[in-house]
Amino acid sequence: MIKFRNVNKSFGRNTVLKDISFTVDKGNLVTIIGASGCGKTTTLKMINRLIKPTSGDIFIGGENIRDKDVIQLRRGMGYVIQQTGLFSHMTVRENIEIIPKLSRANPEQTRKRTLELMEMVGMDPDTYLDRYPPELSGGQQQRIGVARAFATDPEIILMDEPFSALDPITRTQLQDELLGLQNDLNKTIVFVTHDMDEAVKIADRICIMDKGEILQYDTPEQLLKNPCNDFVAEFVGKNRIWASPEFIKARDIMIDRPVGCGPELNLRKGIERMRFAKVDTLVVTDRQKKLLGVLQARDIHPSDVRNPVSTVGQVMDPHFIHATPDSSILDILHLVDEHNVSIVPILDEAETLCGLITKSSLMTTVSHQYLDTEKTGGNE
Repeated sequence: MIKFRNVNKSFGRNTVLKDISFTVDKGNLVTIIGASGCGKTTTLKMINRLIKPTSGDIFIGGENIRDKDVIQLRRGMGYVIQQTGLFSHMTVRENIEIIPKLSRANPEQTRKRTLELMEMVGMDPDTYLDRYPPELSGGQQQRIGVARAFATDPEIILMDEPFSALDPITRTQLQDELLGLQNDLNKTIVFVTHDMDEAVKIADRICIMDKGEILQYDTPEQLLKNPCNDFVAEFVGKNRIWASPEFIKARDIMIDRPVGCGPELNLRKGIERMRFAKVDTLVVTDRQKKLLGVLQARDIHPSDVRNPVSTVGQVMDPHFIHATPDSSILDILHLVDEHNVSIVPILDEAETLCGLITKSSLMTTVSHQYLDTEKTGGNE
């Protein structure tokens, strides 16, 4: 949808952007983040040609924006800034309808769209449409700014730190509302922020910049788990993954080679295998690694052990709660709590055993959070 190709920008001798190349896919919400002066707002403003590149190209839908009429280009995009950009001498209605009127949209359709937009941002039209921006709170003004950005139903929305001046509660509410809107409308949104928590919460992909360069452009999950260098790791924060536990997947914490056997193994040999490996659970699989059951030491009855011909398959429990490699640690904790189990086998779509999560491995994972926090003084 939006493609930067080898874009550079200099103001005199000051180089602001250095060979920027990245692509924003249609329907994605991409956040650009970095310290002040890293070039993130300059990058955003190039999309609607408020700032022109010194060299390089920017494409929208395969068309170079250099070849497009700048007025039409900007009217085809929504734009939300930190200070809302509302005209204080205009009513809320006039602010929302200004671009449709300039575009000579049908007046009746414009009025209908305005009512829909007010409902969309959670503001009663009868109460607020005839008020002026100074009569509204900061959060209300920002909601109107968002409504105006959606007024022409554009494919692309540009948002330059729109929530940074708001109090934490209002900011969280607007982040949640933006996620709801994006889920319903599936717009292509480029969102500049300096807040990593905000970026992780709302983005499909995050672009981390420093000194005019892109250091890493990736999904929130990959940024949290696999920062490309020490700067990104420090910027992201070593313990930030714990603020987004949905990104910690079963594949990240499972025992990927659990001790196991086939169902035909003699029970006594199975017990010896557990003792030798210092575990209390055997996973029982067939030759194709399909899980057949689990055998836990606590469930073995003395009479089974006394029977010299007892096999693991006869004693194992064929009923088990399982999860997938993509299940989050929250999902696993819920299963453990709801079903009062101490082990959770991890199976893929073909029901092949991938690994095992135990209460012990869960506790080890969770304890690392507190150990790492203690080492860093809890400031990450």
